[in-house]
Amino acid sequence: MATSIQTPKATSRTGIAGVLTLLLLTSILANFAFFSDDSSTFSLDSVDSPVTSDDRSSITALDSSSFAAARSGARAIAGWSDIGASSSPAVGSAVAVEPVSGNIYSAGIFSGSSSLSLGPNAVSSANYIQPWFGKSDSSGNWQWAETAETGVGAGTNSESTLSGIAVSANGDMYVTGMFYGTIDFGSHSLTSTGYYDTYTAKANSAGQWQWASALQGNGDYDGTTVTTLDAVWPTAIVASNSGVVVSGLFIGNTDVGTAVDSGGTSGDDAEIFVAKYASSGSLQWTAEARGPAFQETQAMYMESNGDTWISSTFDGNMNFGSHSVTGTPGDSTPVLAQIDSTGAWKSAMSISGADSFIYGIDEFTNGDLFLGGTFTSSITFGSTTLNSPGGDTSGWVAKLATPNTWSWSALVGGSTYDRVTDVAVDPMSDNGVLSISSASSITLGPDTISSQGANDSALAIISNSGSWVSAFGANSSADNNAADIAVDNGGNISIVGTFSGSIDFSSTNSGSQTALASINPYIWSSSGLLAADADGDGIPDDLDNCPNDANPLQEDLDQDLDGDACDYDDDNDTILDNSGDDCPQGEIGWISDSDPLDKNTSTDWDLDGCRDLNEDLDDDNDNVEDTNDSCPKSNWDHAILQRPVWVSEPSSDIDGDGCRDADEDSDDDGDGVNDSSDACSDEAGNSSLGAYLGCPDDDGDGWANITDDCPDVFGSSNNGTLDGCLDGDGDGWADSEDALPLDSTQWIDSDSDGFGDNQDGIRPDDCPNDAGSSIDDRWGCPDMDSDGYSDPDSFWLVEDGADAVANDSTQWTDFDEDGYGDNFGNESWQVTRNENWPGEYLFLANMQDACPLEFGSSWKDEFYGCRDTDDDGYADVLDAFPNDVDDYRDIDGDGIGDSKDACPNQSGTSSEDREGCVDTDGDGYSDPDGLTWFTTNGADAFRTDVTQWADADGDGFGDNTTGLDADVCPDNYGTSTAIEWLGCPPEMIIEIEDNNDGGGNGTSSGGLFGDSDGIAGMSTTTLAIIGVVLVIIAVVLIMLFTIMRRGDDDDDDDSWEEEMYAEQVAGDYGAQAQPTYAQPVQPAYAQPVQPAQQVDAFGRPVAQTAHAVMMPTASDQAMTPTTPTANMTGEVRSDGNEWMEYPVGSGMWHARDQTTFQWVRRI
Repeated sequence: MATSIQTPKATSRTGIAGVLTLLLLTSILANFAFFSDDSSTFSLDSVDSPVTSDDRSSITALDSSSFAAARSGARAIAGWSDIGASSSPAVGSAVAVEPVSGNIYSAGIFSGSSSLSLGPNAVSSANYIQPWFGKSDSSGNWQWAETAETGVGAGTNSESTLSGIAVSANGDMYVTGMFYGTIDFGSHSLTSTGYYDTYTAKANSAGQWQWASALQGNGDYDGTTVTTLDAVWPTAIVASNSGVVVSGLFIGNTDVGTAVDSGGTSGDDAEIFVAKYASSGSLQWTAEARGPAFQETQAMYMESNGDTWISSTFDGNMNFGSHSVTGTPGDSTPVLAQIDSTGAWKSAMSISGADSFIYGIDEFTNGDLFLGGTFTSSITFGSTTLNSPGGDTSGWVAKLATPNTWSWSALVGGSTYDRVTDVAVDPMSDNGVLSISSASSITLGPDTISSQGANDSALAIISNSGSWVSAFGANSSADNNAADIAVDNGGNISIVGTFSGSIDFSSTNSGSQTALASINPYIWSSSGLLAADADGDGIPDDLDNCPNDANPLQEDLDQDLDGDACDYDDDNDTILDNSGDDCPQGEIGWISDSDPLDKNTSTDWDLDGCRDLNEDLDDDNDNVEDTNDSCPKSNWDHAILQRPVWVSEPSSDIDGDGCRDADEDSDDDGDGVNDSSDACSDEAGNSSLGAYLGCPDDDGDGWANITDDCPDVFGSSNNGTLDGCLDGDGDGWADSEDALPLDSTQWIDSDSDGFGDNQDGIRPDDCPNDAGSSIDDRWGCPDMDSDGYSDPDSFWLVEDGADAVANDSTQWTDFDEDGYGDNFGNESWQVTRNENWPGEYLFLANMQDACPLEFGSSWKDEFYGCRDTDDDGYADVLDAFPNDVDDYRDIDGDGIGDSKDACPNQSGTSSEDREGCVDTDGDGYSDPDGLTWFTTNGADAFRTDVTQWADADGDGFGDNTTGLDADVCPDNYGTSTAIEWLGCPPEMIIEIEDNNDGGGNGTSSGGLFGDSDGIAGMSTTTLAIIGVVLVIIAVVLIMLFTIMRRGDDDDDDDSWEEEMYAEQVAGDYGAQAQPTYAQPVQPAYAQPVQPAQQVDAFGRPVAQTAHAVMMPTASDQAMTPTTPTANMTGEVRSDGNEWMEYPVGSGMWHARDQTTFQWVRRI
């Protein structure tokens, strides 16, 4: 990639000095420092304009390559080549020719302290780089060589370059360039006063220096520090017999103007200058052009009247006197301006193309300008835009008729790096010639120049009309660069450039050369490439197959040596181009022939000059192309006509098939129906059904419009009353008449229930006159609950498959005929329920029969259809008292119904004072609770004494005289503990004893009964023994009674496992713990296997007969309860509910209902 050298923002004179120093070093190093004697690769971009802010001042490394050019034609081409021979690096920069004599002037620069030979002539340099100049005749005979010595006796920092060379018509040579220090042109010596100054010098045709002049600045440089930077740097030169015009850039306070640093964008203080010297060397005028960026002149051309065209680039805007151009800031936009012979600006115009440049300007004989240069992405000339094929840069050439009026433009570029370095116009042929440096493969008209991998030189010729004429390349073993091009009045073309290694100019028979140093200049001259061209097509007359008719590509279709532009019969088919040949540039090698007796051998049936076999699309010229022509060679009268005149028209060819209706077409309307059978022979139609064939059928259903009941709708109906209407199911009945338009087997539905009457069809209606929706047992019969099963009637009973529960959409079978359906909605039953039982799981099934095999009338608590012996609505399996219509629940499980149980939530055995409450000692009397039931209410006054329960006087001794510690004085509160006086008050005892003593026998009675030996004559000891024995007997009886009751409880548990159990639909059945109940054993039951439903050919179920089913035995229906009983105890958790896993380890968790105290499965 090229590295652009841009002037940084100038903030001081020292900064600008650094910029220009960089530019100079870049220029010199580009020619020398990057090459060594052992190097075969060099970096070279431009040597004729070293100071630039664009691509031309870039240093680009290019790989070794060469061009191969193939030139077609038989012209004699001659040429020669030579080099500026030097053992040190040297560069070829510029070339100019004398128009008439053809003498060639070459120039460049060479290394300090070296020599350079041009043929027998040699020049030597002082210590520093300096320019060389040479002259040869048109045949390559060198006449002289000159140099301008730089820095002789002027210290160690002198330097000079060459910017351009120009030759006047009389042979005077003008040169210009930059120098610092001193430079000598023979006896004419110049010394710089600015940092860089411009020299302009003149030599006569013999190489003798006539004068030298400088354009200077006021810079001051002591060899180390720049104190004041003022520079004038030339970049282009043109000359005439009256003088020379030089242009370039200037900085600071100079002879050509003052460029002031505005503090704006980088490099905004470098402006363009133009200066004119008279042929005598006197400065006649200077002019300037300004813009905000770094401006320089890139190319110039002087017209015969002394007006000069100048090219440059600008950034944003630029002023040429009163003429200005504007563009996009940041782009490097090309501009073309004109200045007259007095130094006044005449015009300025820009070209649309960022990073584009004009490197060459010349003029065609009619005054139009010939321009060339480079661009990077795209460039626009009027309405034409050239786009780069993808390389780093591409070249272009264009013709400008008047300002902003472009005649043509052409691309010069390939996929890598291509530049048009200069252009010239041959005054003899008026063709344009251009020098090219390219690393691509480029096709220009008939020729292709191909680089062999690096930058190589080439020349190309383009006609005044913009057609490429030829192109020639210079094969090279390494990099080379074409710098400048010139052409004399004799058509001799000269190019000066620089090369490395070896270079072959054999494409123009100009020999080959080998460099003596890393780089040497070459001079490449060719003759015979340009010659007289009467028709101006860019082809010399002696090679032109139509010398008087422009034929730039030399087309000659029939190869008869007469170019197509002047050949009366280009294809040589005997039909003249302008006398009836419709294919003048058609097939060759055949003769037009038409034989009326043999169509097949005729080569051109209609004699239009187009070969029927592969060229003529309409052999009989009837305006119907052969591909659509059913009669591709219609007869015509060869004796009268030169060509057939009949053409297909609606009046003579109704169907437009290319066959005349009068004598060729048997199907005039072309509808495929022979005219003899066509009901509408003069009107194409596609009807194929019914009585009207071949008539229009707009909807394409086969029915003619005149008989089609739906003429705008494609239809296939042909039954009923409508033909040709939509029939979606294809049963022949129009959808508008078809009761079932999606069923091809049904079309009538008398009761409009969606089931067709056709008994041979699909889903035939079993009740055709009675609307219904049943689908499971029979089709289309009434189904009150819409569950799919029809309601039973006198012809179809439950036994036949009718709905056993006709008013419930969730039930339809009732195996035990108890009025409760067999389907169930309790999802958990799918696990616990016997899979052989009738019915199926149905979400939210109503009134599910919990005992589907046994007739039952239970209905309470949503437990339906199980045995209910006492007919209280509760199933026996859940009824704690199945034989007691008044009770069904025993919450505390004490065997006493809740309606009679005084303590329904607490198990108890009391039966005397109240039933079902806690009776600790088992004497029938309940324990007092201290809240609502006291001994005064009848509660047991002695909770732990089975022999006592009442204590009327409240003294702690029982009133039962046969019980333990019986109260001797039951009606009197007493505290006596004496056996014979238990519970008696002391005063009563004293009174009694006193009374006994007062009986006169002198003895105490010893008791209430007045017997001192004990009760009933027994001693106290005897009574005590009897009491102890009775207590022991009572305790034993209580224990036996308790054991017996526990045994009954175990029996209850065992029997429960034999009972049938089913969960409810909601899973929350609320019954309390029940007493033991043995479910009546049911007979064994085997789920009947339902036979496969029989259907007829159309899917209608065939009526089935009822099958006898053996009732199951009781043992088959017995089940173990799947939920815990109410008397089981769980665990109270943090949520306040009592929980139990049952069975243990099953993962089924139950919670106790706080209202019913029953267990309800929750998990």
